[in-house]
Amino acid sequence: MNPIPSIQKSNRQLDRLAAQGSLYSAANRIQAVQIFLTVPVVIVFSLISLFIPGAKVYSACWALILLFLDVFLFEARQKALKNEAAKIQEQFDCEVLQLPWRDLRVGSRPDASVVSEFAAKYLV
Repeated sequence: MNPIPSIQKSNRQLDRLAAQGSLYSAANRIQAVQIFLTVPVVIVFSLISLFIPGAKVYSACWALILLFLDVFLFEARQKALKNEAAKIQEQFDCEVLQLPWRDLRVGSRPDASVVSEFAAKYLV
């Protein structure tokens, strides 16, 4: 008999799937903030700059702030969340399909506290 259906329905595996989904959702929320801060706000600043020439300085400052936030905060956090979600998915796949964990390709296993933390966020 195939053990995969019973393994993948265990609470441990369901928590991993919940954590993975929660991590990807958090990364998507960061992307939504990025899009909001770049597209509509930049359009508004551009329109203001057309009518108020002195606002060009503020528009340029806002563009620089967005650039630094995007590169050093948003992208880094988004990448970390997606990487952790991928590791959790890999751990799920390895355990359910009884495959070996490949440290060289995937890295270290995800921390159990991260799985429980984000699984709890998914259930809320």
